[in-house]
Amino acid sequence: KGEFKGKITNIAAINFAKDGTYPAIAEGDLIIHGVTKKTKATGTITVAKGKVSLKSVFKIKITDFNINGSEIGKAIAKELEITVTAAY
Repeated sequence: KGEFKGKITNIAAINFAKDGTYPAIAEGDLIIHGVTKKTKATGTITVAKGKVSLKSVFKIKITDFNINGSEIGKAIAKELEITVTAAY
């Protein structure tokens, strides 16, 4: 389980009244396994027919969040890819 508390730092560059896909930058705190780390992620915000969706893909180092191979299996990558999608 993870949680992100932050904001889109370039929100003024996104025209929510016009259909299109806009680059987005989010900065805040990513909380996983009770460990909080400052995180910056890029993604896209898509506006289509008055509906807004968001997508971001970024990587984290598992050791930054006190995750080790013995918790979830011995064969594990040192980084995990996180995919976030949301619809408003």
